[in-house]
Amino acid sequence: MSAGGGRGAFRATFVLHVHGMERAPDAAGAAADNYPPYDLLRVRDPAGDGLRLVFAVAGFGPDQLEIVVTGDQLSVSGEGTGDGDPGRFLHRGIAARRFRRAFRLAPGLDVVAAELDRGLLSIALAPRAADRLSRAIAIRPRSP
Repeated sequence: MSAGGGRGAFRATFVLHVHGMERAPDAAGAAADNYPPYDLLRVRDPAGDGLRLVFAVAGFGPDQLEIVVTGDQLSVSGEGTGDGDPGRFLHRGIAARRFRRAFRLAPGLDVVAAELDRGLLSIALAPRAADRLSRAIAIRPRSP
């Protein structure tokens, strides 16, 4: 996603900082790949504009995912289960491996909510109400 295209100050102010993903080494020390894939969406709301990060995390439950904001750093990580005996799979296309993605938030931008629904982890970002040094973000399952 490029920051050009004349789409306004919103894009320039927030997207450049948020979308500038920093590669974080995984637990084994190898460079992180592009797993899990994610979308970055602009959200228009009468209460105020914001952003939404949506990660494809099929196979992960809320207890296997963690979202932490420390200063201007957003960290999203997951601990995969491995899903039992690999010998029983004829084809394994759903990855449930360990990951960590890190983002630098724009000044004044904060994580306000997180939701897990049908394999998609949605993280809402909005202008910060008050400065906070570090906090964990609860992930709630979506109500049916």
